[in-house]
Amino acid sequence: MTKNQARLIDIVLYSGLVGALFILISDNPENQTLIVALVGLYGVIQFFRYSKWRLPFNGPAAIILLLVQFSIAVAVQAIDGTFLPQMLFFYFDCRACLSYG
Repeated sequence: MTKNQARLIDIVLYSGLVGALFILISDNPENQTLIVALVGLYGVIQFFRYSKWRLPFNGPAAIILLLVQFSIAVAVQAIDGTFLPQMLFFYFDCRACLSYG
């Protein structure tokens, strides 16, 4: 994958994450703070793990971060209960698959 392709995929995936955040906030007015905190933490982990640190999947730090991200995605799914939080799982899977390529 070229650098431009990787940058385009990152832009699309981060835009989807931000878009999902705004929709989740509008759908759940009683849990806005919790959703912002969880999705924000998810995004920060994504950014540092894939863009700054580029941790390999076989290290213990990467496995811990993956488990934290998966737990956050499960928590957001439990709060909202619609299909939209599944974008976090999609994002999680896309970046995991693309990291192997």
